[in-house]
Amino acid sequence: MKFKLLKSFNITTKTDRRDLQKILNDIQVIKLEISDEGWDSYHIDAVCKQGDAFYDVSLRVEYNRVEHYYSECNCKEFNPYSLRKYCPHILAVCDFLEGKEAVDYTWEDVYEMEGYLAYKRKKELELFRMQSKHALDKLYKKKQQVHEKTINSCLDTKIYSIEINKEGSGFQDFRVGFKVGCEKKYVIKDIPNFVQAVERKQYVKYGKNLAFVHDIEKFDEHSKKIIHFMEKCIMMDREFLSGRYLYPLNSYEMTDTFYDIMYPKKPAEEMKFCVGVTKEEDLLCFETRNTEFIIGGENYFYKFKDGELVRFHTSFFELLELFIIQTQERLFVSLDDYPEFYDKIFRHIQANLNIVEGEDLLPQIKTENCIVHKPELYGDVYDADTISFKPVAYDEQEQKVALLTNQNYETNANIEILLSVLDEKSVYKDKEENAFFMNIDEDDTLSFLQNNVPALQKICDVYVSDALKKIGKKTNYTITTGVHLNNNLLEISFHTEDFDMKEIGAILKAMKKKKRYTRLKSGQILHLESEQLEDIESLLEDYDLSEKNIKNGTLKLDAFHSLSLDERLKENSSLKINRDEALKQYIENFQNNKIRYTVNEDYMDILRDYQKIGVKWLLTMYQYKFNGILADEMGLGKTLQVICMLDSVKDDGKQFLVVAPASLIYNWQDEIQKFSKTLSSCIITGNKEHRKNLIHHTEDVDVYITSYDYLRNDIEEYKDIMFDTIILDEAQNIKNQKTKNAECVKQLQAAHRFALSGTPIENALSELWSIFDFLMPGYLFSYAHFRKHYEIPIVSKQDEKANKTLKRLVSPFILRRTKKDVLTELPDKVDHQYLIDFSEEEKKLYFANAMQVNKELKQKLDQNSIGKIEILAMLTRLRQICCDPRLVFEGITTPSSKLQACIDLVNTLHENNKKILIFSSFTSLMDLLAQELDKQKLPYYMLTGSTNKEKRREMVEAFQKDDTPIFLISLKAGGTGLNLTAAEAVIHIDPWWNVSAQNQATDRAHRIGQNANVQVYRMIMKDSIEEKIEKLQQQKKDLADNFVEGNDGSLSTMSKADILDLFAHKE
Repeated sequence: MKFKLLKSFNITTKTDRRDLQKILNDIQVIKLEISDEGWDSYHIDAVCKQGDAFYDVSLRVEYNRVEHYYSECNCKEFNPYSLRKYCPHILAVCDFLEGKEAVDYTWEDVYEMEGYLAYKRKKELELFRMQSKHALDKLYKKKQQVHEKTINSCLDTKIYSIEINKEGSGFQDFRVGFKVGCEKKYVIKDIPNFVQAVERKQYVKYGKNLAFVHDIEKFDEHSKKIIHFMEKCIMMDREFLSGRYLYPLNSYEMTDTFYDIMYPKKPAEEMKFCVGVTKEEDLLCFETRNTEFIIGGENYFYKFKDGELVRFHTSFFELLELFIIQTQERLFVSLDDYPEFYDKIFRHIQANLNIVEGEDLLPQIKTENCIVHKPELYGDVYDADTISFKPVAYDEQEQKVALLTNQNYETNANIEILLSVLDEKSVYKDKEENAFFMNIDEDDTLSFLQNNVPALQKICDVYVSDALKKIGKKTNYTITTGVHLNNNLLEISFHTEDFDMKEIGAILKAMKKKKRYTRLKSGQILHLESEQLEDIESLLEDYDLSEKNIKNGTLKLDAFHSLSLDERLKENSSLKINRDEALKQYIENFQNNKIRYTVNEDYMDILRDYQKIGVKWLLTMYQYKFNGILADEMGLGKTLQVICMLDSVKDDGKQFLVVAPASLIYNWQDEIQKFSKTLSSCIITGNKEHRKNLIHHTEDVDVYITSYDYLRNDIEEYKDIMFDTIILDEAQNIKNQKTKNAECVKQLQAAHRFALSGTPIENALSELWSIFDFLMPGYLFSYAHFRKHYEIPIVSKQDEKANKTLKRLVSPFILRRTKKDVLTELPDKVDHQYLIDFSEEEKKLYFANAMQVNKELKQKLDQNSIGKIEILAMLTRLRQICCDPRLVFEGITTPSSKLQACIDLVNTLHENNKKILIFSSFTSLMDLLAQELDKQKLPYYMLTGSTNKEKRREMVEAFQKDDTPIFLISLKAGGTGLNLTAAEAVIHIDPWWNVSAQNQATDRAHRIGQNANVQVYRMIMKDSIEEKIEKLQQQKKDLADNFVEGNDGSLSTMSKADILDLFAHKE
């Protein structure tokens, strides 16, 4: 198809074309782009040049005709709103296309396009300048507004008010407008904008003399109510709103609220509706005779009287309202039904009716009961367990009638409602006492007082005693708490004039039962909802004590609670605290490290500054008979600090005991011999008889050194020995309170106890409790109390209060520093995650096993028939396949992808003259790795659990000095007690989820004495259980961070969902 577009403009003849050429002589098409949109539809974009100007043209063509509606040109002659939908430039493009093929096509005049682009750029810059000017003007204006708002906020102390201006004198034309200001008021022209300004605290100008920040607090109380009313009107319906006016009578829901605001002190008037009564045979007909227009709100009737809105109060508003509505159309009641109608309806609303016709037609209903009115309700605390409510009313002679005792009266709806509510809410009633009774400690009673009593005030007058008003509120008692330090015991005494403190035990016992009142022996009924009493109860709970521990108003605690107790009491403002001078001085001296011991001079040139601080901390704890954990990160020299402390307190007759892992006992003796000039030491080793002889018959020994294993076997030999100080090295060995290790060390006797551990929490908070149970038995209370109040709330519920309390308890007795904090000269430790892909064969093998394990695990978990050992076995199997399938399957001859990647990494590091530590949990994997190293002819050392202590020491010393580049180490055998600073690279070939163990292993190289960066490589198979374990490590690491500041954490117990997710396989 060829374009024939000029016919769209009725240009068909030669004459027409000659006229067209005159118009188009100086217009040149310099760019054209045709897009075929199918179905004989085309979109055309073009650029025309006329003189020095350029114009953009856009056309849509359908069936070879220009669609004028979609034509556009940016010239002045094109008017999209005129009937003439074209201009010379559109005609020029159509002329240019005349006779050309209708196909996708792009063409441009390159030379002319350079000018077009320059022209476009110039126009863009002009637009940018205009936009910039507009934006800057807005910014400058906003800056001025902010400036004025700030000044106004600082200087404006005025209180503004809103004035209501009502217009109209009837329901149809009634509306209100508003003015705002101080002395002079300005009209609020847009109510929604005004409300928005208040919500956003905007600065608004009304004129030269009024401009202020519309903060709700800058308005008086009445104006605040008006603003809230405006908000409700806007939110409910736009029918209430018309710019500057509100129409508050458009809905019964808003009428009552508006009247309260408009006429806050104007009382409601009594109202009587005119009703006529006629009779048709046996039917009585009731008909309203009111001629005035009346509307109803939610609780009142309204009408206009002399142009003013008037409120009318009636009894039984809703009942009367319905009666009036029905009688407007006439209400018929048979004479037979009238007695019931009278009893249930008519007599309740009769006072608000004016029978203007036919009153004599109404049958007389006879009653012998007196008529009562004005019901009242009296509430009081009856005894320590009960409250009472007594309902009364007044007869015609204004004599008080007991409504429950005397029932010979003519009731009304209000009295019926009152008695029904009391009957439903009370536990029992006593007619003789004219009282309904409720249990004082029931939540329903508190709900009745807070919710039902205010509702009853609408139908009767309610009077309650001061004692009853206290329920649900706090009573302030003046309780003075004295704290004294006496013979290494804290004595806490409580004094008050408000009640007999000797009865505090009974008071607290009643509080435990959730009672609100209790009767004391003196007969006094004591209100228990008191912040002071709750603070005493909380204090006992915090220290795992009961009311039985308070004797004659005095409580006794061990002195090691003095620090936490001092902080605890500071937080309670409700108790008046008096500390004696001895206690104040004791705490002040401890906090300021005022001690008689000094750091041994022989160590001053050896210790780093942070180590001197550590030694002084140990000496302070020693002097004040506190015990604690030195929790410095691995490699910061905890052993040296302890040796210096022992040397500083050494005295004739003092004996010290060090309990350490077997791998470290020789290291302790070496360190003592290396640094101390005066301390003698003895390692308790050898057979049982030899160890017994060393324990009892070695003379002139200052420091005894034994292992946890030996201690378990020799515990009977230590029972009668009183050591001056016991040091537990790697104290995480007693983290499980039920183990023999923990049980045995807790049987040792010593005046002072210290624990050393870089990871006092590895998996659970119970580990911290176990260590403190050795250091200061009872300080963290019984384990049942610790678990209930700290472990479960912190771990399961992330309870901030429990977290804060536990920190306050343990922080004085833990000293923790990290390398990052104190050793700026120690080089960085750089961690690398080394992700490795399975080969195709390995992937099939791994995922087949993973699917089988997952299926078996799910079945057993559903049946609750699987134990931790089975789960561990499944984990181990998959980990071994990740490391090297040869660990599980026979007949495989080639090294795994991971093993090959490890060898490649070792070669790279070796070529760069790096010495390497390789850690593994599997000795069988180390054997396979050793075979590959042998093939590469790379020398190495290997340390496993079977390596004896002498050989271990020789290999460590050799690796530090010789050129052997590689040290293969079993994670359990070499995770602690090694100093391998010659290494600059650490490879964890099979990372496990105990991050603490991995970090300890890494710190064999990254410790004092290291002069180079340490590169750490964790080799992980992609899309495997190893990668999932890595993610779980990051999710469950917060416990140690919270309480030891800086530990990397490790995995604790896992939920069923965690376990299933760990083994889950997704294709």
